Order: sequence, then structure tokens, then C-alpha cells
Amino acid sequence: METCYIVYIKGVHVHGGFSIQGVISDISMDYLFRKDIKNNYGIEFENYSPILPGYWEFRNITDDRDVKLCIIRSRFKREEI
Repeated sequence: METCYIVYIKGVHVHGGFSIQGVISDISMDYLFRKDIKNNYGIEFENYSPILPGYWEFRNITDDRDVKLCIIRSRFKREEI
């Protein structure tokens, strides 16, 4: 089984309430999306906040906008691609 991580933002202040940002192969690569979101929208997120095994949710620490950065682990078989 292979593992990837789906990165998305959600919240009242996200267009449509939910927006997939992309997929990463390692959880430590989340800095790529954090950097883009900070540059494009001026939002920074807390550094560490595991909710459940395989699911992370990071609160906006810049202001009071309801925007959260979320990462969920997904497992798949290589032949499914």
C-alpha cells in the first residue's frame, strides 16, 4: 500500500466552504502549501494539531477568519492509479 496526503482548506471564509489544494507524498511537505496560502491570502496556521490518526487540522493564527488547513492521509494500491 502506498500513502499520500490530501491537503485542503475549509471554513466559512473559503469559497464554497472547501478547497482542495493538492496532494503530497510526505506530511512534512505541508510547508509548500502553507507558503502559498500565506503569500496569496496572508493566512498562517498553527504548527501542530493532530485530531485523529491520519487527520490533521490547523487553525488560522493570523486573524479571526474561519479558515482551517486540513491534511488527511490516504492509502492506495499502486495498480489503482
